[in-house]
Amino acid sequence: MNNVLVSSRVRSKCLGDPYTKLIQLKRTFRFLKAAQENNARVLILGNKFQSRINLDNFFLTSKNNFTHSPNFNSEIIDSASKNYDLILCLDPILFAKKLKNINLPRVLVSTVDDLYWHRDLIDSFDYLIPLTHDRTDQALHYLLAQRWKE
Repeated sequence: MNNVLVSSRVRSKCLGDPYTKLIQLKRTFRFLKAAQENNARVLILGNKFQSRINLDNFFLTSKNNFTHSPNFNSEIIDSASKNYDLILCLDPILFAKKLKNINLPRVLVSTVDDLYWHRDLIDSFDYLIPLTHDRTDQALHYLLAQRWKE
């Protein structure tokens, strides 16, 4: 658990707990594996965390099912429920309010600090891939991705 001492008060970030992150990662990777097996059409929004997550590990067989939209386009988001099976959001702060009422599974890729400072992100998304700067967590992401790739 990450504790922060600010003005003689201790605040706790329970979202940064390693066990909580592991549970969220396993749940999300299990869902992405099922989406891969069913050849789901994926809409990827944003490009904030694009360099920190390797999506080729999840969707090796269905590369044609990706649509990457780094720019905000309300027409793509409004028609997402009839054209796509899954939304993967790499820039959650920008797209959270627009995605709140979309009737599709929504995967959030975000750091724990973003989740801590923007508490409404949790309500807008169904699945979570928490990112940190630690090498241990990067190794955990790699190992889980390799396991679910098989």
